[in-house]
Amino acid sequence: MITLKDVETKSPFIFNSSLRIGWSGSAPLDNFTRGGLVAQIDNETGVVSKWKRKRVVSGLVNIEEGREHPDTQEVIEGIVIPHWEEVKNKILQFMSDNPFLDFIGWDILITEDSFVVIEANHNPGLYTVQLFKPYLSDSRAYNFFKSKKII
Repeated sequence: MITLKDVETKSPFIFNSSLRIGWSGSAPLDNFTRGGLVAQIDNETGVVSKWKRKRVVSGLVNIEEGREHPDTQEVIEGIVIPHWEEVKNKILQFMSDNPFLDFIGWDILITEDSFVVIEANHNPGLYTVQLFKPYLSDSRAYNFFKSKKII
């Protein structure tokens, strides 16, 4: 999950959410750059999209996608992340309670009863966001990155 602060309202918002998924072809990692799968999570509903992965063939980078986990054949597309409302509400409340935070990438582990923050990154990677939507298509993100002179 990546959160930003709206430069106009000063309120935090969820810019992007994704699910990293390891498999035998990326073990022991789940990173997209190492062949791991990544799926978009709908920020409002917590519904997971098809996954995408990077595959290099004959020196050319291909982006592949699928609905099922390549090892287990369990369907990934359409699952709902448990406790999604709680995750969103608590992360946004934490951002509001700590107004100096304006750009954080959250590594979150969903547990049986709730969730745990594994780490909060002050400079998260944005490349996987672009797999699913141009990140500057969100006007709040555009304004944020422009205010930081990133664009």
